Amino acid sequence: MLYVDKSILFSSLRQKLRCLRYALPCIAIWTLYWIAFWPGLMSIDSIVQWEQVLKTSFSNNYPAFHTLTNWLITRIWFSPAAISAAQIFALATVFSLTIYELELWGISPRVRALITAVFAMSPVNGMMVISLWKDVPYSCAMLALFMIVLRTVRTQGNWLKTGPGMAALFFAALLTSLYRHNGLPVIALFMVVMLTLWRRVCFKQLLRVTFDWIIAVVIITGPIYRIIGVASMAKFFALQNIMHQIGALTQHGAIESESDRSFLASIQPIADWVKYYDCYSLNVLIYNEHVQHQFVEFHALQVLDVWQRWARKNPAILLEHQRCVTSMLWQIREPREKAGRLYTTELGIVENDLSLRSASLWPRLRYGLVGIVQMTVNPSLTWFFWRPAFYLYFLLLLVALAAARAKNGKLLQIGIPAVLNSLVWFIFIATQDFRFQYPVYVMALIAPALLFVPREKIQTTTAQASSCV
Repeated sequence: MLYVDKSILFSSLRQKLRCLRYALPCIAIWTLYWIAFWPGLMSIDSIVQWEQVLKTSFSNNYPAFHTLTNWLITRIWFSPAAISAAQIFALATVFSLTIYELELWGISPRVRALITAVFAMSPVNGMMVISLWKDVPYSCAMLALFMIVLRTVRTQGNWLKTGPGMAALFFAALLTSLYRHNGLPVIALFMVVMLTLWRRVCFKQLLRVTFDWIIAVVIITGPIYRIIGVASMAKFFALQNIMHQIGALTQHGAIESESDRSFLASIQPIADWVKYYDCYSLNVLIYNEHVQHQFVEFHALQVLDVWQRWARKNPAILLEHQRCVTSMLWQIREPREKAGRLYTTELGIVENDLSLRSASLWPRLRYGLVGIVQMTVNPSLTWFFWRPAFYLYFLLLLVALAAARAKNGKLLQIGIPAVLNSLVWFIFIATQDFRFQYPVYVMALIAPALLFVPREKIQTTTAQASSCV
């Protein structure tokens, strides 16, 4: 008979639970948001994906991997509440593992407790974690990358040479690249950076993880999606940013060819191209009732041709357009005009034909939380609570100060996930939605802990890993 040392077994279990203890305050507080806004917060995007779950018919317009995740969760409990509950546990778990990693950096219990309290009590986290958006699991995966970089720096890259280290990086990279379409270029850049920075320590291991990641993405988005019957992204959906830029060119009168204007008029009247163009958001321009989506599907190449010819002739217009549409990434204050202000959060479930309605289990608590959230979205306070540029700068400043204090340039690597997520959005962003930069927000709330790492801990090479991951 196989003998199992119970003392070793219980010791291992206690260690696992120790790694997760920082999740408990988060779960406790976010559960209050969950029951107050039962069964969760849902926007138009959420409704579209929920309809796909209902019909078991998936499209990659919204990342199919995320919709499939929702479908799997609802096999256990068929309710949007199951998805919001899963998100609460997922974010709380990854956060706890990250704080435990900082514990290994030598950060004091008081600092860890303060960071945990701020993270758990943040009204932004409370509202985001119960929102049925792909941005929440994507942010969980990005926070896992943040933790992986922390551990890589602490162990001088040695952890990435271990099986658990390689597995953690592989799954974090895979989930990041599948939960949002912008995640693919983020991870591609991340892998290149890691291969460059750690080539002398674990190049072979990183190369293997990169290869495995590429193969996994190709298999999942190729044959597996075809077997499941996932519809490819519509050409119209893929051309949204291009059409937004065409709107800028049209409004400025840059498209002078009558044949090109006639072609654009087949998509929607030229007057509407001008009337509905808003440099901060493509929503009205692209989703008004006059837009002929099917026409774009059959004439995608012509749309690209019109765009590239006139864009090449009018780079100044497009530069101004990009300066405007990317403003939430770099501008701390809200624009004076209402059109440029952030879309932050829903306060319930938008009207829909699927019989989904908010049904608070604690109406009085919901009333109080709505008051808090409305205070945070006041134009004079939004910059502090929601504006992502503030948190990006805050994070980078803290990382730079920590590196200078420790006289260790490797600490600058901790800002890599946030920087790459932001850089990719400088190309692809098309509207002012806070959720796009939610990963930066969660990293920034944790980053102050870096200022309290004992100097000798940073300057001492250690290969100590963790039994949690």
